[in-house]
Amino acid sequence: MEKLVRWLKWQGLDVEKEEALERASFQFTGIAARWLKDYSEKTKSTKRNIHGFMVFLRKKIIPFTAREELWKRYEGCHQA
Repeated sequence: MEKLVRWLKWQGLDVEKEEALERASFQFTGIAARWLKDYSEKTKSTKRNIHGFMVFLRKKIIPFTAREELWKRYEGCHQA
C-alpha cells in the first residue's frame, strides 16, 4: 500500500480525496475489490479516501482480538 500511496502522490493526486481511491481501485482484485465496494457503500463520499480504506481493510484482515490470542499463546509457552 505504501508504494501505491507514493504513486498516487507522484501522479499529483491528493490521497485525502476520493479521486485518489478511485484511481487506485484498479489495483484491488478479488476480495479486496469486494471490500472496496462495501467501503464505498458504507462510507459517505466526502469521507472516502485511501487511508480510510486501508483502515477498513485492516479491520477485515486483523481481528481486534488478535493481541489477546497472541498473549495467551505467549503465556502458554512459559508454563512448565
